[in-house]
Amino acid sequence: MRHQGFFDLLDILEREGAVGPQRFFSLMQSIFPVRGLLYLEAQIGFQGLRAVRLSHTFGPHVEDMYRARRFYRIDPVLKLMMTGIRPINWEDARRRFPDSEPLFRTLEKLDVPTQGISVPLLTRSPRIALLSINADMQEAEWRRFLRAHLRDLSFLGAMFHAAEQDRFVPPLAGTLTLRESEVLHWIAAGKTYWETAKILGITERTVRFFMTNVRAKLNTATNSQAVAQATATGLLTIP
Repeated sequence: MRHQGFFDLLDILEREGAVGPQRFFSLMQSIFPVRGLLYLEAQIGFQGLRAVRLSHTFGPHVEDMYRARRFYRIDPVLKLMMTGIRPINWEDARRRFPDSEPLFRTLEKLDVPTQGISVPLLTRSPRIALLSINADMQEAEWRRFLRAHLRDLSFLGAMFHAAEQDRFVPPLAGTLTLRESEVLHWIAAGKTYWETAKILGITERTVRFFMTNVRAKLNTATNSQAVAQATATGLLTIP
């Protein structure tokens, strides 16, 4: 049954492409005995991680609690995901990082099973992406389930993530003019509008005009976001 379900879902992903997180979660739950799923793509920056895309089935109260208590600071999955590429078993990570115990105890109080796995998904640096899955199983049963199905879970997650990447590629990425790229380069280097204008031999007002165009093309609100987006999509190399 699960074997056929895997191929049925694979056919859907190949035929329809981006099915959206909630439909993907529902299809996964119809095939595998899993309780919850979470999909995250995050940008790595000087101040830590910033979620670019986040979808899950755990309910808003769990997400609100996680953010309010700043559990991302002690989350062992995020720590390991930033330094490795192997799937992360939650219980193994819990034992490895004792300081994460408050997170897991709180999840248990909220009736969120702590038997889970997080699978890294290939994405462009400086980002990380992952698919997390949890289930209500005894440890021995969970280990058997992973041995039988981890490869399928990872492959389906990769297919879903690839479709999401195609769906969210900025529509005008790659269309920056030469002058817009030059201005963005110097802004990324930490130069002010005035300094950039002097370097390029144009007016400060012109620099502002070009940066307004850059932000619009990259669908960002601030210069910092524009630099991060241009870097993530390969339009800019940080000097």
